Amino acid sequence: MSPSLPLYPISPAHAVAAPANPWLRERHHFFVRNLVQGFVRAKGRFDRLYQVFRTDGALAFAELAAWVGREGRKGPLWVLKDLGHQLWRQPGAEADSPASLLDWLLGSIFHEAMKLKENLYMVEVYGPKMDALVASAAGLLSPVECRELLHRTGLELDQQMDLLGRLFGRASYLLRALLPSLADNPLVIRFLLENREAVEALWGESLTAILADLFPAGIEQAYLIAADSYRRGHWYEEALGWYRGALAAAPECEEARRRLFELGSLVQPAIPAP
Repeated sequence: MSPSLPLYPISPAHAVAAPANPWLRERHHFFVRNLVQGFVRAKGRFDRLYQVFRTDGALAFAELAAWVGREGRKGPLWVLKDLGHQLWRQPGAEADSPASLLDWLLGSIFHEAMKLKENLYMVEVYGPKMDALVASAAGLLSPVECRELLHRTGLELDQQMDLLGRLFGRASYLLRALLPSLADNPLVIRFLLENREAVEALWGESLTAILADLFPAGIEQAYLIAADSYRRGHWYEEALGWYRGALAAAPECEEARRRLFELGSLVQPAIPAP
């Protein structure tokens, strides 16, 4: 994402509102983190598939089928689509909210990937044996028509990959615009901090720039949120690491200094073997 590209202004109150369903509302932070994580991984996987497709003209059906999945054995892309529906297609959800638009884009990505999988199956499975199939039909099928149909299916693969690329690009942009409304979700903040390389690759921004957008008062707030989340879960070593990160980002951060002092006595240093 170009730093000069203005983000679509989204009001936090209408961005990723918690669902009315009490069970979902209680687990809202968890499901939103899973969606962000699932999208970052899905976009990275698609980019790798697209690069190989454009470089070598290759697209492996087995890999695409595992990514999309099927009924009874849903793949990562299917799970991502279901997460969007679970979060933003509940009764009372705003149908015209930015989050609902993201849900629609995720659904569109999934359905295009399903069509891509079906076309790839036709090309990969039937293409190599088309001549034999036509010959076995004893003149009932026109070889020219069969090859033309297969050729058109191959052209559709090319168009569908480009369409998926555009849909992923729009969804990436919208999710990035939604990020500031997720600044109070400690699980999302932990994911961003702990997956710097993938996050920066997705949005073409440094993690520091992304955090500065989420926390205008100072990016040390992101580190404090992550550290507090780990501390409340009694993961003290992880908490110490992120409190140190807060202090590195803002040496004057008294909250980080205080927590480091408090936790210092709870985390015993490893005793070296004799």
